[in-house]
Amino acid sequence: ATVVDDGRAADVAWVVGAPFQGRGYAVEASAGMVAWLRAGGVAEVRAHIHPEHTASARVAERIGLAPTGDLDDDGEQIWRMETNR
Repeated sequence: ATVVDDGRAADVAWVVGAPFQGRGYAVEASAGMVAWLRAGGVAEVRAHIHPEHTASARVAERIGLAPTGDLDDDGEQIWRMETNR
């Protein structure tokens, strides 16, 4: 996670080696990271996901992020969650 905006927001990402994908590691680790960020006062969590990367979109969805319809400069969709602190 990269915490920005004076601690009010965080950009998150996950990487899982190919032999270990599909076992729930990304969801479990990312959910824990989001919980830790929320406990620290982060109000907004974002992820930048390539539109064709279905596995990452599924992870984002499972941890509570939703696609915004906005694309970043690299053509990745911005997914977002506002936390309830």
